[in-house]
Amino acid sequence: MSAAVLELPQLTGTRDRARRLLANAGLPAALEGLTVHLDAGPTLAGTDSFADEMVKILLVERHAEGLVVTLVGPDFAEKFHQAARTYGVDTRVKTFTGAGPAY
Repeated sequence: MSAAVLELPQLTGTRDRARRLLANAGLPAALEGLTVHLDAGPTLAGTDSFADEMVKILLVERHAEGLVVTLVGPDFAEKFHQAARTYGVDTRVKTFTGAGPAY
C-alpha cells in the first residue's frame, strides 16, 4: 500500500478550498490502494464542510484505501469521523493528535 501526504492550511475554509487543495496536490484521479495522510499540524481552525468534502472526494469518489489525519485537534478530528459515518466509510478514517503512524 502506498501513501500520499498533504499538509492542510491554517484555516481550512469551505468545500471549494478542499477541492482546490486536492486539485493542486498532484494525486492520481483513482486512489485505489493508496492511503492519504493529511497533516493538520498547521491548522488553527477546521470546518465541517472542509472535512466532509475531503472524506467524500478521497474515500467515496476517488476510492482511496484510507484517510489518516495527524496532528489534529479533537474537535476537527470528530468532523472527519462524522463525515466518514455519513458516507459509510468510518472504518477507513483514522485520526491522531500526535504524528500517527509512519508513512
